Amino acid sequence: MRVVSDSGPLTHLWQIGQWGAFRTFDAIHVPAQVAHEVERHVPLTQMKALAGRAVSMDEVSELEIAAARQAAPANLTLHQADLATLALARRQPPDLVLTDDLAMRQAVESQGQTPMGSVGILLRACKAGLSRPLSSTRRLMASSSTAPSTSVRSSRLMCVG
Repeated sequence: MRVVSDSGPLTHLWQIGQWGAFRTFDAIHVPAQVAHEVERHVPLTQMKALAGRAVSMDEVSELEIAAARQAAPANLTLHQADLATLALARRQPPDLVLTDDLAMRQAVESQGQTPMGSVGILLRACKAGLSRPLSSTRRLMASSSTAPSTSVRSSRLMCVG
């Protein structure tokens, strides 16, 4: 499974020590703009050693970013790295676009693609036997400013026990 990721899941799963959850994906692509955004606090260059998967950092041009801005719903507030992620996903359509941002999820869906957030990644890892979901999702929720939805809470429980 091939994915394109924005900064959210890379940062959040790093913060809770769950980069191993990325092993459920065959290829992880991030735009250079996202790599530059997270490199101050997340060691992307060490991901292969720490998580068993390398991250491919792809250049996204200003022209592609402008096209992504034009195609995105006008009511959404998206940053440069978000637009680069959308542009990369348009250029090289992935199986999933990884993001924890609500506006990005809406933009991803508007271009006919499927978003997945950090909790979904942890659930995939749980189902693959790579993660202990209850402790991981508790740490993730503790590090997040938002409460999980009912569907997230019930999904999380499917992997526990």
